[in-house]
Amino acid sequence: MPDKQTDEAVTEAFALVGGISTGFASLEFHLQFILVLFISGKEDSSEAFLTIRDRQFSQKIQLLKDFVVLKFPKGDDLRTEGLALVKTLDSLRMKRNLFIHGYWLINEGVLATTGGIRCSDTRWKFDKKTEEWASLETHDFSLTELHKQIRENKAAFDALYQYNQNVLGVIAPQ
Repeated sequence: MPDKQTDEAVTEAFALVGGISTGFASLEFHLQFILVLFISGKEDSSEAFLTIRDRQFSQKIQLLKDFVVLKFPKGDDLRTEGLALVKTLDSLRMKRNLFIHGYWLINEGVLATTGGIRCSDTRWKFDKKTEEWASLETHDFSLTELHKQIRENKAAFDALYQYNQNVLGVIAPQ
């Protein structure tokens, strides 16, 4: 039977993974708004949403990069800010995929043996050296790392939101 401290750590881990996953979902949701703005010149456009709704996160990031380069000339602050945002979102992309699509082990046993929690990447990958397929590459995360990821997601969300506001003021001034 787990002790109270371990039980609290498991509860905290579940809350942190949930917070991180929600943060990634919010990032992707708000990324759609900036893309809609670039596509339609408006904050809200059903037609623009239809064109991007089934794109993968990586495709949405690439589309953002393409629009930033298309709409803003070299040296423009919105181009510089947009490309920095693309870099940030792309650096979060692989973590996002793991957190959203991974297989999580959050329990007393894993916490006791690793000091954290474990996530297995569910994608199948072909290893060219061994010429074999493999899956379930595991990743261990400490609670400290999970707290850090929440901060990284929040910083990226804040940057995305601010960029959306800045672009809105140029593309669709009120």
